[in-house]
Amino acid sequence: AEEWVARPHRSMRCDHAMLNVASTIGIALDFCHGFWSPEVVKSISDRINAYTVGVFLETWEKQDAHWSSPDYHWNWKIMCCGEMGTAALSCAESIEQMDQVMDASLAGCLDILDFVPPEGDWAEGAGYWLGTLGHGLKFGLALKRATNGSVDLFTHPAMEITGDFIVHVTEPDGQVYNFNDNAIILGGALDHLLLLANLKQRGDWARTARASDHQTVERLAWEDPSLESSLPKDTARSFPTTGVVTMRSGWDENATFVGLKSANSDVGHSQLDANSFVISTRGERLLIDEGIWPYGHLLGFFDSGGGKRFNFDANGTIGHNTLMVDGEGQVFGAEYPGRIKEFVAGDDVDIAVGDAKLAYGGKLTKYLRTLAFVKPDVLLVYDQVSANEPRLLEWLFHHRADVDGDEKVTRLKQNGIDLTLTRLIPDEAECWRVSDVKRTSAYTESNAHQHNRMSVEYRSFGPFHQCNQIEVLWGIYVGEGEAPVYTVNQDDVSLNVEIVLEESEKTVALKR
Repeated sequence: AEEWVARPHRSMRCDHAMLNVASTIGIALDFCHGFWSPEVVKSISDRINAYTVGVFLETWEKQDAHWSSPDYHWNWKIMCCGEMGTAALSCAESIEQMDQVMDASLAGCLDILDFVPPEGDWAEGAGYWLGTLGHGLKFGLALKRATNGSVDLFTHPAMEITGDFIVHVTEPDGQVYNFNDNAIILGGALDHLLLLANLKQRGDWARTARASDHQTVERLAWEDPSLESSLPKDTARSFPTTGVVTMRSGWDENATFVGLKSANSDVGHSQLDANSFVISTRGERLLIDEGIWPYGHLLGFFDSGGGKRFNFDANGTIGHNTLMVDGEGQVFGAEYPGRIKEFVAGDDVDIAVGDAKLAYGGKLTKYLRTLAFVKPDVLLVYDQVSANEPRLLEWLFHHRADVDGDEKVTRLKQNGIDLTLTRLIPDEAECWRVSDVKRTSAYTESNAHQHNRMSVEYRSFGPFHQCNQIEVLWGIYVGEGEAPVYTVNQDDVSLNVEIVLEESEKTVALKR
């Protein structure tokens, strides 16, 4: 059975790739057994049993793989247990230990569903959650059918809410906010959201699932044309366990989207991105998360504790729209978290506050980032930073746009869409540096053994002398026409920012 184990996992007796192969073959067997001879069906069933059941049960009982540990609560567990359960149900007549397999498969899936926060989110991100949840959903369908409905995973409370997370981290362009090791495209994983939408009769979930134009067997099987797509009620949502806030000007494809990430780093597929943010509008991602790079298993891509993982720029702080301190990024570990400190959704202004002071391993005593989204096209970014000793601070803004401007005003232009970034305080800054950087890393990824050249690109700002304390306020405009005129009035309690456009004006108070 060794050839069913993924190449980077060859030291394991049982991995999710092996069980995914078994599950896929099992589903094909379920679809086609009526067209195949009994001898062919038995041969396939016997091979699924021989290749997977024994090693799965041994790994589950010995708890000697990370995914089989009672203390592990991430995506591998629901993948392995869901896939094994589906495969076993497809060939139950060949499996003597069927009760043990069902007990283990069900226990693993329930463990992960029990770990879903009350808001329905998943800290590994949308792609890892929806893709791997799907293996639990397929097992749930098979188990419900096999037991005539007496065992129904879809009654679990997590199933009632988790679609909200996918909906709210989906950007107006139909792709997703790609924090952590996530791509911007969900692809066929959206079929799993479509299944949940139909089972729970959620038109807003169905709307998001239907945004992709991919065609799969599952989509055909799980589509319910009688379920009408509908718009979600909220345009802003906080997911405090995952440490993500999403805000948008509306639910149309040209809306402006803002995402803030400030979270624990000791989760699966995490990156060192506390207090990072993104903004997109009219289908263009302007300030971006660098997202996922190809896996380099053999080169330390998953060596979080040893630190090699964060030498891959997309995984480290240098790959995100946040702060570098003394030329270095954040620190991995449970004791170095970011967090969402505050979130207020309003009709005209949404406010989210991230706290990342602990993420820098003791270098900072304060790092509060306040995002005030003044709908539909102005974002204020207010940073309060303090340290016990002078530090060199550098603010990063990642993009793939044409860039011009200076240390005061920067303009990004991408496919006819503009973003204007204005430093509002300090108003006049001596000894202030602006840099345009493109860093390219060359390495061989571990799945297909292909050579890759991966880049991050950003404009950075900051004082070129060290400082103990600083407040910086940025105004970001993504609307059409001239950027606003900003006026900032300060007192001991707040910054009052007046924003004047051609046809409107607004004053926003930012707490100090």
